[in-house]
Parts: sequence; C-alpha cells; structure tokens
Amino acid sequence: MMTNQTFKVKQAIENLNDLTEAHINAFNTQVLPDLDNQTASRNKAFSKMKENVDKLMREVTEVAGEDTIREIQEEIVPAVKQLMAQNIRLESKIKEHKSRLKASMKRVNFGRKAINGYGSTASMGQSSNKVIAITN
Repeated sequence: MMTNQTFKVKQAIENLNDLTEAHINAFNTQVLPDLDNQTASRNKAFSKMKENVDKLMREVTEVAGEDTIREIQEEIVPAVKQLMAQNIRLESKIKEHKSRLKASMKRVNFGRKAINGYGSTASMGQSSNKVIAITN
C-alpha cells in the first residue's frame, strides 16, 4: 500500500538521484563544473526530500500499523541506499577533480616562476650600456 506521501518521498529521492547523476556526469563533460551551484541545487533537493520524509513519518505514526511501516520501508530503503551509493561516487569525483586542479595549479605556478626567472635574467642584460654606431 503506497500512500500519497510515500509516493512524494520516492519522487523526491528520484529527483535528487537524477540531479546527483547529472552532477557526476558533469565531471566527464565539463572542464570546470560549478561546484557551488551543484551543491546549492542538491541542498535544495535534499531539503525537499527531508520535508517529505518528515511528513511521511508523521503520517506513519498516525497509522501505526506494522505492516504499513514494513511496506514503506520496502519502498523507501532501497532508493535511499542507491542515493547513498551515488553520493559516495560524487564525493569521489569531487576529490579527484580537486586533486587534478591542485596539480594543475602547481604546474601553473611552476611555469610562472620559470617565466619570471627568465624575465629577471633578461632585464639584467638591459641595464648595461649600449653603443650605437652611426655611419654615413
């Protein structure tokens, strides 16, 4: 027996699941995914899911039937477990992405130091006197 509220919880979980999957895929399709926007949109979806779970829990306590609780668990728990596994994958992608960015920044800084080093040795030669010969 799936209640209306159970359906809303499952729908909210699916929405969060789809959103998280899109964010995971963004690491494969975008050079620099917008982690702040991703986090904000997932937080919003999570809040919606939590709101629906809270309503469901109030509904379940009013019904108080063990069979109903078991049925709801069978409906919701697998979806939540899938969402948790997906969050682990997303966390892994974010850590990998941050690690690559950190390595890239080190390379950029090394290159910048090298270029600045060339600039300082080149300017040393410019401070010496130059002679220009003019002939007619």
